[in-house]
Amino acid sequence: MNKDVKSDIKLFLICCLYTLFCIFLGYRFKQNDNNRNTNAIKMDTIYNKHIIDSIQYDINKIETTIVDIKRHCEYEKEQSLNDYDSDAVKRFLELAGSDE
Repeated sequence: MNKDVKSDIKLFLICCLYTLFCIFLGYRFKQNDNNRNTNAIKMDTIYNKHIIDSIQYDINKIETTIVDIKRHCEYEKEQSLNDYDSDAVKRFLELAGSDE
């Protein structure tokens, strides 16, 4: 073999080794990225679950308050319809802030 063929074979082997090394590194980086993304999704899911639960709690609390206010208004309406005139005047004065 002459010198050019030997140098071409060496260059070809070096290129093959370099290619295999790059493929190996690319595979390792891809594997690490997948692990990082999986952990982020789990943490993100737990965080979102906590936020959704707290929002649902607030909605239930507000809903309960609204139901209580509606019941109280219905009770007040029923009471005002069933009251005598003197009781209605007393209640009106209480609402108006009068001390009489």
